[in-house]
Amino acid sequence: GVNLHRVERANSFSRDFASGSITLDELNKRLTSLRHEILYKKLTMLFATALSAGAFFFFFEQTLNFVTFVDFFIAFFASLASQSVILFTRIRYSYQFARTFLSSALTAVWAILLMKLFGAGNVDFVLIGSIFPLLPGLSLTNAVRDTVMGDIVSGTVRIVEAFLIAIAIAGGVGIVLASYIGFGGVL
Repeated sequence: GVNLHRVERANSFSRDFASGSITLDELNKRLTSLRHEILYKKLTMLFATALSAGAFFFFFEQTLNFVTFVDFFIAFFASLASQSVILFTRIRYSYQFARTFLSSALTAVWAILLMKLFGAGNVDFVLIGSIFPLLPGLSLTNAVRDTVMGDIVSGTVRIVEAFLIAIAIAGGVGIVLASYIGFGGVL
C-alpha cells in the first residue's frame, strides 16, 4: 500500500540531511525506524474498514428503518470477516489473488448466513457494501496515471493487476452465491 505519512516523513528526513542538520548515520537510523513504525494497529484498521463498508451501504438505501440497520450490521460483520482474512493471513498467503478470492468468498458466506439468521436484508446491497474495501481503486488510479504519463508497460501491468483483483472478487462471491443457489437457497 501507499502510506503518505511515511512518504512525508522520509521527505522531511532527506531535507534535514540535505541541509546538513543530520549525518548520514542519523538519516539511516531514522529511515530504518520509519520502515518499522506502525501507524495504526491492526484492530483499529479492521474496525475502521468494517465501519466504512457498513456505512457505504447507506448510499443505496434512502430510507432509515429497522431492516436498513440490520443490513448495516450484516455488511459491517461480513466486511469484518473478510478484512480479518486480509490482515491476519498476509504472511501465510503471499499472493494477493488468493487473499482477495478467499476474503470475498468469506464475505459472501457471512452475508448469506447473517441474512438468514436475521431473516431480513437485501443481499445485493449488503454484498456491494461488504466487498467495497476489496476493490482495486488505487491500482486502477495508478494504472491510468502511468499510462497518461507515457509509462505504457507499467500502466498495462497495473491495469492487469486491477483486473485480476476484480476477477478474484467476482469469483469468490460468484462461487459462493452459485453454490448457495445450487443447493436450493433463495436470495
